[in-house]
Amino acid sequence: MSEVEIFRQSLEVSRVVMIITIIMTLISVTFSALTLAFQRSHDIKTVKPLCSMSIRRTGKLFQVIVKNAGLGPMIVTDIRIAVEGIEGSGVEKDAGIQVKKEFKKMILSVNEENSVFETGAAAPGTKIIVEYRDIYDKAYIFSENLETY
Repeated sequence: MSEVEIFRQSLEVSRVVMIITIIMTLISVTFSALTLAFQRSHDIKTVKPLCSMSIRRTGKLFQVIVKNAGLGPMIVTDIRIAVEGIEGSGVEKDAGIQVKKEFKKMILSVNEENSVFETGAAAPGTKIIVEYRDIYDKAYIFSENLETY
């Protein structure tokens, strides 16, 4: 075998090794990108808040309690009352509901709850609407009729 034949054979081996290396690199980059996408999706789902509402009786009053039953912090942006589809200021008095305090930008951690309204007996068709976000700034809306309690 001459030096040229050895060089040609060595060059072919180098080309094969180079092609295999490029293919392995592309496969590795593809799996890394897929793993990153799955991890990001998993991370978003593991910090998703879940709003729940309950009623607690204290004497003659009922307290409306908002609770974060999810896995991540719940950033409450607004809590409103609607009576038979009508929202706005003064609706609370029509429904017989006393607002305890202003709840703008309230943050509830996991399993934390907060009493937001007190009522003796709510008017028929009274609905509480909670707007909240997760830490990735995705918006959610939760609404519940007080008649169901």
